[in-house]
Formats: sequence, C-alpha cells, structure tokens
Amino acid sequence: SLAVVSESILLYLDEAGDEDASVDLSCVIGASSGSGATMVFMNLLANPNFGIADPGTATHRQARTIARALGFMGMIVDMQQDDMLGEAREVALEKARDWGDGAWEKLVTSTSVAGLFLPFARALVMARRMDTAWLDLPVEELITSQHAAGPSWLDKAG
Repeated sequence: SLAVVSESILLYLDEAGDEDASVDLSCVIGASSGSGATMVFMNLLANPNFGIADPGTATHRQARTIARALGFMGMIVDMQQDDMLGEAREVALEKARDWGDGAWEKLVTSTSVAGLFLPFARALVMARRMDTAWLDLPVEELITSQHAAGPSWLDKAG
C-alpha cells in the first residue's frame, strides 16, 4: 500500500509538470492495510521536519520528499517478517478465545485491529519523527548497516 501511494504521487507530479503549483496531500483514505498506509502518510504530513502546511498543501519538492519517505516506510513495513509471524500467532489465539472451536474461517488480519496495524508500528513512529536527511543516505548503508535503526546510522543524518 505504501509503495503504491508513493509511486502514485511521483507519477502525478511527473505528469502535472507545473513545479510552481501546490499539491493537496491531505486527500487520502484506505481500508484494511490501506488504513495503516493512510496513518503512516498522515504522520509524515504532521511531521514538522517535512514543512507541510496545515491542512496538507505542499510544494512539488515537498510532495516528492513525502513520496520518497513513503517508499522508505514501505521497506520498513516489508522487512518485519518476525513481527508478522508473531502477529499471526496472536490473532489466531484471539480468534480461538473470541469464537471458540466452532468459529468459522475468517481472514486472519480482519479479526484484530491490533493485528492489522502491528506491521505498521515502526513506520508510524518513524514517520512522525524522521528527519528528511535520512532520505539522502545511501541505500546500501540503510540496508547493510549492522545498526540500521541505531545511533550510528541516525547520527549521520542529524
């Protein structure tokens, strides 16, 4: 969901052409995993480091920075395989508690709001606090650093 929103914004900006025009970024809605993506997006808009004016009107440059940040957040969400396995276990336990042995089959993530948003937890926190300088770090450093979420990586951006 995050990658789709990111690429959609970039495509829109490429096609719009008018670099001086404002872009309204506050018009977004989602369901299921799209709800998590919407929350991450809104946290980016609310992050003062991005300089987006209330209620979400941005310059093309700011919109491109937000789009790049969404792509970055998408990588964070996708790299949480351990969390997702833990989420599936918790949702299965909750499902058994709530519906018992006679429960009909349901989509696992639809049974728990917490389960739905768990994969987005880190991205939600980072979106509210990240510095735009993180987006200028080399991708190789972001991926291969032994402390990708630790102080050595963050200090280089700050």
